[in-house]
Amino acid sequence: MDSTRPHQPLVAENFTNNIDVFPSREDLLDQSTDGLDEFASDFVSDVDSQQDRDSYYRPSTPFAQKLASLDPSLYTGSGDDFCTEDNFDQTSAHVNHQLGLYGYVSNLRFLDGDMHSATRIVSTFFKLLQQHQRDIKYKEEIELNWKRLTRDYDNTAQTLSEVKAQLERSRRDVDTLSARTESLEGDLRVEADKHRNTREELKAAKANLQFTKTQHTHELRKKEQEMNILKDKVQKTINRNQSTGVSSTISGGITVLNPVPRTLYGKQPTNDAEQLLKNVIEQQTTREGEIVEENEQLRKALYTVHTELEGLLQKQTSPKSAATNLYGLPFEMIRDNIESEIRDTLTLLSDQWNHQATREPEISPTELVVRDQRIEELQHEVERMQLELEDSTALIQGAQQMIDNLTQGNFLAGVQDFKLNVDGSDMTLQELNEAETKLQQQKTKLEKERKDYTQACLKLGRERENLQREKLEFEEAKRTYTVDKFMSLLSSPPT
Repeated sequence: MDSTRPHQPLVAENFTNNIDVFPSREDLLDQSTDGLDEFASDFVSDVDSQQDRDSYYRPSTPFAQKLASLDPSLYTGSGDDFCTEDNFDQTSAHVNHQLGLYGYVSNLRFLDGDMHSATRIVSTFFKLLQQHQRDIKYKEEIELNWKRLTRDYDNTAQTLSEVKAQLERSRRDVDTLSARTESLEGDLRVEADKHRNTREELKAAKANLQFTKTQHTHELRKKEQEMNILKDKVQKTINRNQSTGVSSTISGGITVLNPVPRTLYGKQPTNDAEQLLKNVIEQQTTREGEIVEENEQLRKALYTVHTELEGLLQKQTSPKSAATNLYGLPFEMIRDNIESEIRDTLTLLSDQWNHQATREPEISPTELVVRDQRIEELQHEVERMQLELEDSTALIQGAQQMIDNLTQGNFLAGVQDFKLNVDGSDMTLQELNEAETKLQQQKTKLEKERKDYTQACLKLGRERENLQREKLEFEEAKRTYTVDKFMSLLSSPPT
């Protein structure tokens, strides 16, 4: 019989009762065990009560031999034909052994001589034992299945709790994301409104910018027209003053660029523009006069230095008349001649000082003192001229800054530099460019003159050092001469 299928255990009642069917396996197992115990007890009591009666079967073979002659693995039937009259001894011995193994009373004895009933009893016992073995196996399988199911249930319960926790977390996350989505949607609506407002403001700003640009262009055209009118007025005034005989050449050989009248004769300024123009003209004229005066002083100082250098030369007793005439001419005409004259004079002075050793006794100490004083005066004069040159450079730079501002059209910045308050220029753009070019050339020339003058001063300083050294040598020679003369007087015989 298959152990995996539901089966019906067999129970013997009064040795030949029919087999009853029980509803469950647990009840079947319990009832089978109880019926077997009751059957064994009744059988033992019957055996004890009939001890004196003769038995049809009395086992004469020892139990160990009967068990040894029986091989349980040889029988594979259902149990109905397990015990026969031929193998009664072996089967009864095997059943007795199995009953002993399961804790029941063994050593069955059959008192009646009915062999058929005895074989049925043995077969029934064997079927009960087989059913009991199957029940045990089935119980073990049920227990294993129960353990496995319990373990699966625990795992399933744990998994279910984890799934529930994960579901709860997912629900919370969904709620959080829903709230965040709602918040972001609200922010998006606010930003969309801001964007729409910004676009409207930008459109209005573009319109305002375009209007401002148009208005600014109109104002620029208006300013340009006023500037052109002002330039025409200034040019007419300059032309009128030049036609009346006002010279644009200043004493000293300097030609003033774009001469302007010193005052506006004949009428008083009627508006702020004319008053500002008058102030600009007056300040410009004043600055040009200062520059001309400083240039004249520089010329005189240079002439004085040149004259003094020539006076130091013994071969010349007076300055050249040509040099005097040269210093009165414009610098563009005498630039090369003055440079060559100064270089020639310095060369002659250097040659004279180089050959001074042969004429040292002819120089008196008084003359050396006078020369030292003269050198100091010249040095002070050079320092003063350097300061004047720096002031002139600053003035030229200021004028250059004003011209640059006027050239660039930023007249208000130029007015702020000179603390004026005008709205236009007094010259056209072409005239401003020409004036800037000429001023740059004059600035370059003046810078070159300053460098040449500085080199001359440095050379004069070196020559002064040589003169001082020669003075010391002269003093040493004079002292030697005095000692020699005294020694000669001592060595001469008395007369």
